[in-house]
Amino acid sequence: VRGLVTADYANGQFELNGRTVLVKSTTLLVNGSTAQLLAGTQVKVETHFDASGNLVADKIEFKSAAELTYQGVLQAVDTDAGTVTIMGKTIFVDSSTLMMDKSDYAIRYFNLTDLDPNNADYLEVHAYKDATTGNLMATRVERESYSSQSKVMGTVDTIGSLVVAGVAVDVSNAGTIPTLSVGQTVLVTGTYSNDMLLATQVSVVQISAGEQGHEVSQGN
Repeated sequence: VRGLVTADYANGQFELNGRTVLVKSTTLLVNGSTAQLLAGTQVKVETHFDASGNLVADKIEFKSAAELTYQGVLQAVDTDAGTVTIMGKTIFVDSSTLMMDKSDYAIRYFNLTDLDPNNADYLEVHAYKDATTGNLMATRVERESYSSQSKVMGTVDTIGSLVVAGVAVDVSNAGTIPTLSVGQTVLVTGTYSNDMLLATQVSVVQISAGEQGHEVSQGN
């Protein structure tokens, strides 16, 4: 079975496409560990049913870490800690992070010291959640021309009060939205204010099995 983890690993089990899967000491893990069984992670799982009817994983192959994208105005930067904060999320930047300046400044050797929250710097940050520390780690940081629009792409954390990739979302003005489930990958567009992303559109992101690419289908 190939699909997305829809509930984090805990107490010897996780959810795959909404179904509980047990992990045993005999389960073979390829390219990852149980700590990486986080919502949104793509995996390929070979399973069998035990005598009690439980679905048990024989082999789990990790395809990719869940990619998260945050676009919005920089709220804070800490050059000592190596972090940027956007939409309330603190994201770590290290030597492996690709830094690009696509704004009018077009700084060639762009780094954290070039950022200033007082300048309303607008960023697009691609990140993943480190399975060991739980920190958000940036793979790419791009400074772009200013926009009042904010976006987040990631997995649904909660449904009742919608939270996507750790960002609280208000969908009251988003029109018709698709039926959502925890662990599903979505793209939310809107404006960020008072610790809330006020959505104008919510779209489901279709991730091709085993691939990094994705397609966006509209909510209407």
